[in-house]
Amino acid sequence: GDSPSFILSNMQATPEALPLIPWNVLSSWRLEQLCLSRTRVNGKTLDVILRYLRSNSSRALRYLYLDGCQIPGTRVADLLIAVSEGTSSSDETRNMHLDISENASDNYAPLATALRKNYGVRSLGLKLLEFEDSSDFISLCQGIEKNTRIRHLDVSEWVFSCVINDSMCDALGAVLACGIDTC
Repeated sequence: GDSPSFILSNMQATPEALPLIPWNVLSSWRLEQLCLSRTRVNGKTLDVILRYLRSNSSRALRYLYLDGCQIPGTRVADLLIAVSEGTSSSDETRNMHLDISENASDNYAPLATALRKNYGVRSLGLKLLEFEDSSDFISLCQGIEKNTRIRHLDVSEWVFSCVINDSMCDALGAVLACGIDTC
């Protein structure tokens, strides 16, 4: 049969005071895929998603698409932490693809810290990030390099508004050498 999926992409407006998907609804689903690509995800909706990721209700979830959802950097880090906490043991890596591309552009530091602390999933999408400062890029690369959970990483279409320097090349080289499949 078909995999249970919920796809609600490209929604232009969501209510500020309410979650897009209420907890009592989301927690009753045993989804394999949740796709909110390019839908503005407000704080209340993100809180429900974080709670879902930490719960047993999300154990079947294999694909979570939150790309281009205008999620700030601190909340993107919360997603990585929640999917890691949603496993049955601290050593277990969740067999999931999490796409958080086109988010966190306000602050990459929390994302880099979460990655460095080994929060994450087996497959991570980080496409279309823009780096205005080389230190943000280097910090993110160092977090990825130290992370042992991620086995597949999509970093395509990164944009650099800063001058690319030797330290940035070294940081990227370390990521490529650490054994993660990248595209």
